[in-house]
Amino acid sequence: MRDLAEDDPARIGPYQVGALLGESPRAKTYLGFSPRCRAVAIKVVRIEHADDEELRRRLVEAADGPASEARPFTTEVVGAGPLDPAPWVATGFEPGMTLAEMARRGWTLPEPAVPLLAAALATALASAHRTGLVHGALRPSNLLLTATGPRVMDFGTSFTGASDPPRRADDVHDLGGLVALAATGNAEAADGLPPPLREPIARCLQPRPENRPPIRVLAMELGLPEPSPESFHGWLSADLLSIVLDRAASALAVETKPAWRAPPAAPRTPPVVPPPQHQTPLPAALRYRLLRPEPEPAGEPEPSRPRITRRAALAAGAGTAALAAGAAASAALLHHSPRPDQARWSFKTTWIVDSALLVVPEAGVVLVPVTESHYPASGRLIALDLRSGAVRWQRAVKGVVSEWLALTGGRVLACMGESLQMLDCRTGTPLWSVPGLGPGTVATDGRTAYVVGNQVLTAVDLATREIRWRLRGSLSRSATYAGGRLLISIDGQISSVDPRRGTVRWSHESGQYLGAAPVLGGGLVWVGSRVGDLFALDARTGALRHRILTSGDGQGDASSRVALADGLAVVATADFDAFCVDVSTGRVRWKYRTTSADPTGTDGLDSSPVIDAGTVYIGSGVEYFLALDLASGRLKWRFRTGGDVDSSPAVHEDLVYFGSADRRVYAVNKHTGRA
Repeated sequence: MRDLAEDDPARIGPYQVGALLGESPRAKTYLGFSPRCRAVAIKVVRIEHADDEELRRRLVEAADGPASEARPFTTEVVGAGPLDPAPWVATGFEPGMTLAEMARRGWTLPEPAVPLLAAALATALASAHRTGLVHGALRPSNLLLTATGPRVMDFGTSFTGASDPPRRADDVHDLGGLVALAATGNAEAADGLPPPLREPIARCLQPRPENRPPIRVLAMELGLPEPSPESFHGWLSADLLSIVLDRAASALAVETKPAWRAPPAAPRTPPVVPPPQHQTPLPAALRYRLLRPEPEPAGEPEPSRPRITRRAALAAGAGTAALAAGAAASAALLHHSPRPDQARWSFKTTWIVDSALLVVPEAGVVLVPVTESHYPASGRLIALDLRSGAVRWQRAVKGVVSEWLALTGGRVLACMGESLQMLDCRTGTPLWSVPGLGPGTVATDGRTAYVVGNQVLTAVDLATREIRWRLRGSLSRSATYAGGRLLISIDGQISSVDPRRGTVRWSHESGQYLGAAPVLGGGLVWVGSRVGDLFALDARTGALRHRILTSGDGQGDASSRVALADGLAVVATADFDAFCVDVSTGRVRWKYRTTSADPTGTDGLDSSPVIDAGTVYIGSGVEYFLALDLASGRLKWRFRTGGDVDSSPAVHEDLVYFGSADRRVYAVNKHTGRA
């Protein structure tokens, strides 16, 4: 990594450029940051190769084809500019070392790590081949070793056409060479590999393509389960991990440099390049997304500040290395934060507060789950006095604390580390725990706890602590219980589950990933999707009643929980928009943009809104907490904090409570937004 030279661009697409990561004869790779400072790696084709028609076609696939789909153990494609004078593709940045560099240093992976690498590569290739994609260039320089596992790079410029057996066989051969090189330093032979891997990898390295196993057969021959993220804790050698940590710290240090955030003295003029003499056919929706003019900013501009939140860091794949450096870096970033407004009270925590707060009136406390996202993760559940903000009690745990808690009879249910715990809300005394059910989130009907964690929904009897049933699948982050129904998303299907038996009563296929838990209101089940749709289904039958597009270009991830009151539904999106919809007609009543920031490549609004007495309370995704009029969407007041507000608020009597990335919990007057 080196500083930018005079001829390096200051901006590529929507990304601010911070440093040069590397270069080759055909391309340069830069470290960049989205408007909300998600780190990305941007590969830019050199001008002299910009008329390569095949490369532009592959970049189109990166933006809107199979290569754009998320798959395990690969770097995620987050953006592309195939029509720019210098074409580019952006992927999520992860600090690490390529296998090529490791081999040049004469290092190999520890023996226990080799089967993990083989299983991860087989999983990544199998996922790609199923979608009609081959890599075609699975070289050591395209395999990144990170603290949280391997990442196959450059799928964004891969070839479609996995129906071609020789190309698939070449990927399998390359896989074998990577595993052999990582284990022994020799990519040509399987000698020296652990015995269970020796024969399958030797078959991969056969010179004739027809003698190599298909990837699905290889996966069975390896006999290894798909690794989980937890499998890779400690998988790197101490020397390699030390370098990865240094690179993570260097990347975070780039974020804190004021030079790249300040406007340049004079705009850089890009070189004039004649357009390529060809016309790449593009899907209409993609062509619109790539060519449409940028929208005019509305409202007061917000300062551009890096942010390190638990969810954003994990989602961006920053990994344990980046998180290990995160505490010191975030402290430096917060040093430059704006001064917060005057609150009734505020409480300084040990880490950012981006979870859902929970008021317990009978105990006189507001519960604040906090997870310190360094490695290894540690968490706290803090109970603050509702009126003064004084600490009533707190409980620490090794691991993650539920971002959504559940109440029953003055007791709180929470996933604390790897167990489900019940605690007394007045004293914080642990009443019991059930191991093996964390990390996750909890819902309850007062008799049973419903825990969502590790892609399993588990029902636990609160009286006996026995597990009543389990349901597996690709689940939303949490479930809700309402009106005798347990509501959750399973494998992209909005589902109503029988709380007693764990059987699905009905389901509706959305065809989309649904991150938040469904919510019941007005006889309808409401849930937002990751691609900009808000669904409303009949609570009894699951029949579709409304489907509302919350973004004109399909980028408005409506992933917050829906809030319902007075015949209206409110949801937040990744476009920094809060939408209000009429429950009976499905028509949009109003839309409010919470910031003028460009939503491209950002997480948008993570805060789930709360409605109280005709007012919508919601975090803005930047440093403001907002109060909106429910009927009109008009801004009533806003409160400025020292960091981004992504927590989901809670209201009690005359106060509203919320957290911020400045590590504080705030209590302000719900009518005025001040003390």
